[in-house]
Amino acid sequence: MAAMTPETQSFSCKEGSVDEDHLGQRRVCRGGKLSGPCRVRREWSGMLPGERYRFVFTLKNASTRADYRNLVNKHTKEFDNIHNNRQFLPWHRWYLLQMENILRKVDPIVTLPYWDWSLWSGAPWLDQILSFWSEAPWGFGSNGGRNGCVYGGPFGKHQWKLTNGNCLKRNFNGNPPDCIAIHKCLRIPYYRFTQFESTLRDTLHNNMHCRIGGKGGTMCSKLSANAPEFLLHHGFVDKLWSDWQKKGTNYKNAYFKGIIYLYGISPRMRPWNLRDLSKQPGGTCVIYEDPHHKNYKLCHESLSSLTISEIDAIPRQRFTRVSNLEFDLFMLTKKKAKDRVNEEMKSLEPKKVLSKGTEFNSWQDKKLGFKVEDVKEAIEKKRKKR
Repeated sequence: MAAMTPETQSFSCKEGSVDEDHLGQRRVCRGGKLSGPCRVRREWSGMLPGERYRFVFTLKNASTRADYRNLVNKHTKEFDNIHNNRQFLPWHRWYLLQMENILRKVDPIVTLPYWDWSLWSGAPWLDQILSFWSEAPWGFGSNGGRNGCVYGGPFGKHQWKLTNGNCLKRNFNGNPPDCIAIHKCLRIPYYRFTQFESTLRDTLHNNMHCRIGGKGGTMCSKLSANAPEFLLHHGFVDKLWSDWQKKGTNYKNAYFKGIIYLYGISPRMRPWNLRDLSKQPGGTCVIYEDPHHKNYKLCHESLSSLTISEIDAIPRQRFTRVSNLEFDLFMLTKKKAKDRVNEEMKSLEPKKVLSKGTEFNSWQDKKLGFKVEDVKEAIEKKRKKR
């Protein structure tokens, strides 16, 4: 469908049709009229090399701006204040919007992508030409080398600096939670919002920060917002909150009670102002586009027909547990807090564990960390019972 100008939007359109404009925004036809424009945030693996390069190029240019540096430094300054349960989700949703606005001052077409790392739990650190960590101009570059500094790719030591002038550091380690763990988190009911929020923040979010950064790495430090991958990691976390909210009105409105103001934001803002992605500050509408590849559908559409106990019967590889590295960074130092996180992690971990020597049937299995045929067998077994 051809793009419509404001003057032509009064004409009727086909119900459910989608119109993409030249600014990376989408309108949907409802009741014969096109909706207001929504910025579309897409999953990195589904983007073409040229689209990836455009984002990388824009981010590198934006990083020289004062407003970019001020925003990154704000996250560093408020780090201890914004990683508690009442602040975390809305504050970082606000941060992503502000960063996207800055990027769009450099290139008005660019929107923030996200990276669904759960689909790569079994092989998260690939450095092939089209993988996330590719050293090509459209990739995020290599693991850290000497002194932890990144040298390969567009964010290497001689091309990218933190706001304090130091190099970007990485220390890849372990495996992040898999997509079955993500699916189980999204199955938490609305009346257990506290559990959902804590699982998303303390177990899933914290884990991946230090899988990338490791000891001494930028992502596993209070300087984490300096890392370019920070944006795609937090985009994924925000999408998970959005996916959970889309399950119904009770989910969308679930939050902690009481008067809460977000730290360090002027004018003063409350979580309620960030709750609805279609009505963000400044009148901005944002939507996250689901990944198109088969692994995503397998993990979320296919598993939706199974109960949690049936899902737990699927053998999977272990993923790396949250440890003192994450506990110390995110101020979870009391025994009660550690015990809670360990219980959350236990609920997401495989109940049946594949051995390290397991031979997978396909590259798809290896990336996921479990066998596709086991999922299909579980679904078929459920179908026969019915």
